[in-house]
Parts: sequence; C-alpha cells; structure tokens
Amino acid sequence: MPIEEEGKAGTRVARNRITFDDGGEESPGRGSEPSESYESADPVTVYLDETPPERRRKRLAIFGGVGLLLIALLVGGFALYHFYFQKTSESQSELTGPMDLDSVRDRFYLPTVSDDPELEKAINRYREGFREEARRSFEEYLQTDASDQGKAIALTYLGVMAIENDKLGLARHHLLRALKYQQSFVPALVNLAIAERLMGNLEDARQYAEQARKLAPNDPAVSLLLGNILMQDQKLDEASEMYREALEDAPADSYLAYNLGISLVRQNKLEEAIMAFSRVIDKEPNSSLAVRSHGHMGQIYFSKGNLEMAADHLRKATELAPGEARYHYNLGIVYLRMDRRREAVQSFQSALDSGGDDSRVFRGLSRAFLKLEQPGMARKALEKALLVNPQDTESMMDLGDLQSSEGDLLGAVDSYRRVVQMSPGNATTADALDRLGRVYARLERYEDATQAYYQALRIDPDRSSLYLGLGQALEKAGKPEEAIDIWKKALQRGVKLSPGDEKRIRFALAAVYEEKGAFEYAVREYQALKERLARPGTTAVDPEVHLRLGRVLLKTGSESAALELETAASSSEASPEIRKEAYLLMANLYGKQGNPDSLEKARRAIYQAARLDPRDPDVNLSRARILLATDSPVDREKAIEVLMALTSSDLDSRTAAQAQNLLGVAYYKNGEYRRAMSAFDTAIELDPGLRDAYDNQRAAANAYESSLR
Repeated sequence: MPIEEEGKAGTRVARNRITFDDGGEESPGRGSEPSESYESADPVTVYLDETPPERRRKRLAIFGGVGLLLIALLVGGFALYHFYFQKTSESQSELTGPMDLDSVRDRFYLPTVSDDPELEKAINRYREGFREEARRSFEEYLQTDASDQGKAIALTYLGVMAIENDKLGLARHHLLRALKYQQSFVPALVNLAIAERLMGNLEDARQYAEQARKLAPNDPAVSLLLGNILMQDQKLDEASEMYREALEDAPADSYLAYNLGISLVRQNKLEEAIMAFSRVIDKEPNSSLAVRSHGHMGQIYFSKGNLEMAADHLRKATELAPGEARYHYNLGIVYLRMDRRREAVQSFQSALDSGGDDSRVFRGLSRAFLKLEQPGMARKALEKALLVNPQDTESMMDLGDLQSSEGDLLGAVDSYRRVVQMSPGNATTADALDRLGRVYARLERYEDATQAYYQALRIDPDRSSLYLGLGQALEKAGKPEEAIDIWKKALQRGVKLSPGDEKRIRFALAAVYEEKGAFEYAVREYQALKERLARPGTTAVDPEVHLRLGRVLLKTGSESAALELETAASSSEASPEIRKEAYLLMANLYGKQGNPDSLEKARRAIYQAARLDPRDPDVNLSRARILLATDSPVDREKAIEVLMALTSSDLDSRTAAQAQNLLGVAYYKNGEYRRAMSAFDTAIELDPGLRDAYDNQRAAANAYESSLR
C-alpha cells in the first residue's frame, strides 16, 4: 500500500458388512432383485461338496446372461455390512463387496451296492476322495458285461463327479445314459435335476424331481431337492411347506431343517428360522451344518440388535471351525458394534491368520482394518485375498486405492494396470483407467493420464468423471484449448450429468477461461450453471456458484459482483470457508471505494469474516487496511494491534512483507517515521519485489529528514 495512494492497494484473496457362510457353489440359474436387508436377502444355492471360487467364476462365464442375474443376487447379502459401516461414513461407499449369504444345501443322491465287489471298490475310492481313480474304475466297469443296474449306478457316480467339476453338459450325458439302463432310477433322476437347475433349466429340473417323487414319495432326499427348486423359483411358502412335510417323515434330517431355516429367513420369519437352525445344532452339534447354523443365527441376532447373542453364536462358529476366516471376521464386526475394539482387532487378526478359499472375506477384512485405521493390516488382508484369487479384480482395485491413499503412487499404477489387463473391457476396466488417470495426474505424467482417460472413454463414453479428469489432464499438459473442447463435448453431446458433475465440469471450464483472461466466457459458464441449478421460488442456488461468479465479476468491474457475493455470504447452505471468502471479497470491494458509507460496509463485512476465522492472515491484512483507510486515530491503533499480532505469527514471506508494509503505513500516519522506515526495510527484505514498500520507504525517509530540520 503506497502511502500516497492507499486506496489503490490490491488484496490477495485466499482461495458392516457382516457375511455368513458362502463357501459353496453358486447356482447360476437363479436371480432376484437386490435386497436391502438380511431379512430379505436372496441366498445362493450351494452344495455339500465345497467348490473353490475359480470354478464358480468358470460357471458364471459358461452361463453368461444367467450369471449376470446371480451377480445381482449377490448384492442382496450386503445390507448388514452397510448397516455397520455405511451408517458411520458415507465416504466408504466402495466398501461394499460380494459377501453373500449361505443358502440351501443339496445332497447328491449316491446309490450303494453290496453284491458287486468291483463296483463297490470304485464307490469306496470315490468316498475316500480318490476321484481320478474312482473315475477310471467306473469307466472300466462300464466296459464289462455288468448288469444294467450296475451300469446305471456307475454312470450316476460319473455324473456326480462331472457336476463337482462344473462339467454340467457331461453330467447330463452320464445321467441320461444311466436312465437308459434303468428308467426309474431315483438317484439318477435326483442328480440330473440338480444338473439341470445349475444350467438354469428350472422346468426340466422340476420334471425330473417330480418323477423321482412319484417313485419315492417319502424319500427325504427327493423332498429336499424339490424344496430347493421351489426356493430357487421364489416360491418360498411352498418350499417351506415341502421341508416341513419331509421333516415329519424324517425328523432327524438336519439338511431339511437347515434349508427350512434358510427359507424362513428369506420370508423374514426370523423367530421360526431361529428354531429351525437350533434344531440343526441340537441334532448335529459338531457338524458343518451346525457351524453354518450358528453363523446364520449370529446374523439374525445382529439384525435384531441383540449383539450379545450374535457374538455368542459366532464364537461357537469360530470354535467349531477355527480355520474359517469368515466367522472370525463376522465376530469382529459384531465386536465393533459393541465398542469392544480390542476383541474386534483380535478377531480380525485371527481371520487374517485363518484359511479360506474366498478372496471376498479377506477383501472385507481389509476394509474393516481400514475402518480401524490400520492400513498396514488392510494391505496384508488384500495381499492374502489376491493370493487366494490372483484374478480378483475388486481386491486388486482396493489395493490400488489403498496404495494411492498411502502415497504409493507407483504401486497404485501397477495395481490399476493389472486390473485393466485382467478385466475384459467392461465397466471395471473403465473404473481402473479412471483411477489410473488420476494417479498419473498426481505423478504429473499428464500424457499418460490423457491416454488412460481416452481409453476409458472408448469403453464408457457417457461417464462424466472421465471428461472432467481428461480435461484437467489436458490443461496441466499445456493444452487448454483441448481441455475446453473436451468439457464442451461433455456438456453438449448429451452425456448424462448429475448437477454435481455438471458443476465440477463448468467450474473447471470457467477456471481455464479465467486463466486466459476470457472473463466473459467464465461468467457465461457460471450463469448457465445458475440456470441448471435453479430452484422454484428463489434466485439463490449453490453458494459456491455465487462466490465464483462474484469473484469473476470483480475482475470485470461489474456492479453485480456485490450482489453475488452477498448472496453467497448470507446463504444458509454455505460452508464457513465460502462465507469467509465472500465477506473478505466484499470487504475489499467496498474498501476500495473509499467513501464513508462504503468503508462502513467494508468494516461490517471484514468483521464477519474475522468472526468466522480470526487467524486468517488475508482477513487480518484486509481488516488492518480498512481500519487505516478511515484515518481515525482509534482505528489506526486497532490496525497496529492487528498487524503486530499478525507479524508475530508464522507467515509466508510474501504475507509477512505485506503486514510489515501496512504496519509501516500506520507508523507513518502516526508520525513515527523511524519505526515506519524500519517496518518498510523489513518488508523489502522479506519480499524484494514489493514495489509499494520501496515507495513508502522513500516517503518515510523524506518525512523523517524534514522532521529533523
């Protein structure tokens, strides 16, 4: 601020998931609408013999569109995870993952034989787990002159083994051959129904199951299968009734009781479901079904808010299956809800140390560790998820996000690239490329960033975030014209933009215009945004829009600037930071006008800014400048007090120089010329480019010499 022209000085403006019992094969033939609660979650059909995730992925690939329905189904099991995590932080929306519920259990119908030593030997090899030897034995048996019944039995076992290996077409072939040897062979009919269901042929599955029922009306295995088909066909009441009727004839059948519990859960009959699962535990307290029943009861009690009972059942599940990571993980989630952080950490650590073939459990575990602010443990969990399933793109994406948040940008680049390589050019690929572009931009590798964004746009040309990121990368790469073209394209080509997306793009576009000095174009963008965000009955929109528009109008000298700034400052929706900047800009605007009315407005505005942030250096500089402009001795002393406090604080050299320059002006007006010269000298030392300080120094020196005469 030159002493002679104080009014012309400018001012720098500051700018839970809880998941239970997946573990088994998923049926690609069933789909449902996504669910929002455990009570209505749609479980996945699984088998007695566990199938690793790699084979489940293969099955999804085989059945294409039907598999997509299953993906929608998997989402149904997420609700309780959201119930815990999302309730506490909306910023963690990516935490969701495909952690689905366990579902009804099927039993392969395995026939027995006692009068054929060769066939019995092959069956024993199967039961002992020597599948390849068993397969060869059955095939050799078929080459003999064995009875039709014996060959039907051998083909039934070959069909079951084909189902276990996801070779459903081969399974159908073997089982149909078995029926040619013995048309009314119940085991072949039951297993063929299972194979048809897995291929999505529910009607054929039902026909074979009904044939088996006519032949064996009281066989619990047949009733179990029919109930499961009804479940898959969303006929929940009929399925429950089927299980209940079968239990009357076979009250000790734990599979029927377990599947009854699942059907009741899906009908939100939770108390009855608890009774069904308790029946399983009573009948077979140490079985795998008991473990799963404890898991489901824990989940039911969790959903009902009975955390003690939930924890009790999950502890029992961990005791019965200590090597299963999912139960330790779920117990940790319950402990978190109970504010028992130490036990939660122990459970999560046990989950990390445990086994399991589902990478989704460890992915969920990593998110739990992040919630506990333990990124190192989160990384270990993701590394284990990828060890279990190296092709798990979601875990790889999470690892990239974690690396990015931790500042390991090169590691994040590698992770996102691997997702791009693993994914088949779909939405996941576009997500990874979007993230890759952002990381490249942080690394200042803007050409690489633009390539990533262009590649993503070829996959998903309607994703607004890609246009925003691409434009920003082009701008940073020194190509503002191309950035403008990209943003205009997003606004003009019909890309679906939410108000928030359009706001970010127009802000970016206006910022480029401002930097190039094309203020009228920047104003046009803000005005267009005001129209887009307009609400009936009011002219006010997003306060940030008014602030930015007012800032640009200040540069054009428009009288409308004050109105926009006042609107931003008085908005109830404005953040303290927006209100502070609006008041600061208003104070500077009115302060420059110099007349008493304007100075009073400036004083009121700057005091509002100071109330919002009394330590802001720019606010205090402006406050001191306005106090000095009044020429009141009282205000001048207040200005000196403000500036003394400011110069004793931790400031950057440029701001400190401005404060010293204003302090010198105050001393000069008080006639304290030597102190004024000292302040101006300090200002010049701090910022040799501050021309006002040189001019003021000469004026103070001349005044001091004159005072000595």
